Amino acid sequence: MSKTFNINLGEELEIQDFLFQLLEKYIQKEDGKFYDKDNKTLLSGKYTLDEKYLNQNTIFEIKFSGGELKESTYYYPTGKTLCSETWKDQCLVQSEMFHYNGITSQIENYEDGLCIFSKSFDENGEIEEEYNYKKGSTEREILDFSNIFLSSFLIKNWLKKGWVE
Repeated sequence: MSKTFNINLGEELEIQDFLFQLLEKYIQKEDGKFYDKDNKTLLSGKYTLDEKYLNQNTIFEIKFSGGELKESTYYYPTGKTLCSETWKDQCLVQSEMFHYNGITSQIENYEDGLCIFSKSFDENGEIEEEYNYKKGSTEREILDFSNIFLSSFLIKNWLKKGWVE
């Protein structure tokens, strides 16, 4: 009989779940949609995490339309986009992480909550690696992390140690 186990690296490294931290401020009803604290108004527009970088720039924000989460964005301390995520029907669909110079560093596509495709780019926009899990490409390096994990890890470091350009 085989044994299974789960390791939550985010929990082990005490990394904040910024999405959960922001979503828990609102009410999600049985229809799956999010409502303001009045329990009547569907969320629409941008909502920003209260916690800020030392320079008061935004760390994380989410966008709703008709009570449905549509986008989530992590920011560098400078205000530039670190990672942008697209959501549909409460599931992550795509995540795009950016190098500091604004060029895409990694794109991840998701299906039913699982990463099905990943493509990494260097700071010049040249493809470094590509993984298509639907077509059997399962070999990845142990140091490869999802955009969500890596964004949260970087932000934790910047909050703790500050930002240096």
